[in-house]
Amino acid sequence: FRTAAARYAVAGSAPAHRVCSCFIFPILPYQLGCPVHRVFCDGWECISSRQSTCLTLIPMPQTITARRLLTLEGVLDHPVITIEDGIIQSIPAGSIYFGGSDPGRMLVTALCESQIQGKPFFTLTQNALSDVRYLDYLRAMYGKWIVLPTTNQVQTALDDYTADLQRRVEHDREFPGEPRQVKPGENYRMVDGKLQPGGPVSVMAIHARLVKVILEHNPKREFYLEESYPMELLYPYLSPHGLIFKLNHEPLRQLTAAMLEADHAFWTKQCAAMLGDWLKPDTSVSNVCSFARAVYERKDYSHFKGDREFVTNEFAPKAFSKLRVSIAGLYQWRLMQHPDATVRARLETAANEAFQQAFALCPTSPEVLYRYVNFLLFQGRMDDAVMLASTAQELTPDNEQYKQLLKQLLNFQQQQNMKAAH
Repeated sequence: FRTAAARYAVAGSAPAHRVCSCFIFPILPYQLGCPVHRVFCDGWECISSRQSTCLTLIPMPQTITARRLLTLEGVLDHPVITIEDGIIQSIPAGSIYFGGSDPGRMLVTALCESQIQGKPFFTLTQNALSDVRYLDYLRAMYGKWIVLPTTNQVQTALDDYTADLQRRVEHDREFPGEPRQVKPGENYRMVDGKLQPGGPVSVMAIHARLVKVILEHNPKREFYLEESYPMELLYPYLSPHGLIFKLNHEPLRQLTAAMLEADHAFWTKQCAAMLGDWLKPDTSVSNVCSFARAVYERKDYSHFKGDREFVTNEFAPKAFSKLRVSIAGLYQWRLMQHPDATVRARLETAANEAFQQAFALCPTSPEVLYRYVNFLLFQGRMDDAVMLASTAQELTPDNEQYKQLLKQLLNFQQQQNMKAAH
């Protein structure tokens, strides 16, 4: 891993030179030369930020510092190999890959043969697609191979989303008795009578439109995506692909039984290696919470058959639970859309298993907890939702958000019990 990371740090000076030369920014030898030189002279510990001179000129979200790489190395040999096999080796050469989280973007970039030459595939981050400077960086590096959004297309994506949000805001104002169309987290404000969207949910909705622009203008390339924030606009195009998603060129009418079975087999194997071979599709929430308390709270490994180094690592459980809950979210969205009872039953089973695995991998993850609770409430499983929130709160007793969530759920549970009694 350190060899790959050192190679990445050395190769990193090339895109920095290339990007800055496009904007006629001088780079002095001591600014990029010395950190690269120290890779060879002083060893790993002295690698410094390879993009330090560009940081104030061109933001490059895929850059990585030595300290960050050392943190990522904490994923341990087993999960790092899984990241390489589960993502890099699974993507055909010449594809376009959208990374989202730190491991899905930084580790993949560090372990690929050559980021700047798109070998074996082109790596982009979905988190900065509306940043004109980031697009300039991508054009300087990949522009002769792939088609990227123009400035006008970025503006069109922003205008399209703003108009859509405006319609939904007006709907919610005019029809307060109907289900709200503005999604949780879609922030906006009115400035001089005009709506201005804001917040990560809105930003990623704009970026989803730009992902579609890239998808449509590169029809001969395959696409893969590792989710950062949920992008509902892309859900019709996504199918499970190991740790990540395949982004299909056309919307899928449904996820086939073969797709669900392949995903089940892949993650059953992964979780067996990491957590032990006990987590089944019919495992109860109570048993999952008992496992979480024993392993993550009491550090009781007397019956634990998984990888102890994995569950005691600060970084690895978060990384893999994030990957799993992303797929669970796709299943839940599909479940809410499909009218066929047989298909819904398959999706419900797949979603339930994926959420359980994500929680068992990292029961303190806020994203896993809130998305899993949302799924349980959607199914009318209030008792399970309370049990889940209670476990997460016990594992992180100082987390005020978890305390408030548990309080709200207990209030809802009490109201339900009172109605049932009458």
